[in-house]
Amino acid sequence: MAAKRAADFIPLAHPGLGITGVEVDIQACAPEDASGHPMSDGEVLSVTSSSRSAPAAAMTTEELITSAAHPHGSIVITATVSCHGRTGVEMEAMTAVMGAALTVYDMCKAVDKGMVVGEARVVRKTGGKSGGWEWGVKVEDGNGEG
Repeated sequence: MAAKRAADFIPLAHPGLGITGVEVDIQACAPEDASGHPMSDGEVLSVTSSSRSAPAAAMTTEELITSAAHPHGSIVITATVSCHGRTGVEMEAMTAVMGAALTVYDMCKAVDKGMVVGEARVVRKTGGKSGGWEWGVKVEDGNGEG
């Protein structure tokens, strides 16, 4: 629903796009210790400092999931939007992801006041006037940047 309402939230977003499909996937990730190993039930984590690789450096959803320690668990939300026409739907996909994240936050806030809605980004775009784009592909190699 959020993808179809993106133009209501974002100035200059194209209203009335011919969106033909929106798929939102939410993946729950088990709690992990600072080394990235899944924790068993009842195991307690004590962390004074940890080094985490930046999620922005990850190229795939799987790499994003494993790119940082999540001592309390996490979710990864992926949205795929398609449409007829030559207008990109990146903002509609981002709105779908953030709408889903805010929905999860709203449902869980009574249980955990310390939740964080983290980074969101476009990882791949195909079609449209500007052509395709993929996270991590250098501009000089083709049509992306990283």
